[in-house]
Amino acid sequence: YSLDASDTIHDAAMALLDVQASDFLVMEGGNIIGTLDRNRIIKALTKKGGNSSVTIAMNTEVKFLSPDMPLDKVYTHLQSNAVLPVMDKGKLMGVVDTNNILEFIMIKSIGNSDVNSKQIVRSRLTLEAEEI
Repeated sequence: YSLDASDTIHDAAMALLDVQASDFLVMEGGNIIGTLDRNRIIKALTKKGGNSSVTIAMNTEVKFLSPDMPLDKVYTHLQSNAVLPVMDKGKLMGVVDTNNILEFIMIKSIGNSDVNSKQIVRSRLTLEAEEI
């Protein structure tokens, strides 16, 4: 899911309530300029108020992934970013977040050896790209 740079913190809070996402890409003119997670939204609501722009609260140090990046590298990037956009040849393919990693671990823990990390990331990317 994404927010526009012109959206307010109130808009972001409403998006938290309306959709099954807690992490958002912040877009401007079709480009990703930041990410915004639930914690940043709540903190901004408390300190800056709902009429403030999402750009004051967003993370501007966005890390981009490739579709075939190994899961261990994805996990490393997730330590400092709640949501990671996946780009392929300059095109946004989707996003990966910590929930994707947890889903993969759960599937692997029940003994599904047919599933590998790239399949989980790619299938999640396909779903996310349809939502963006």
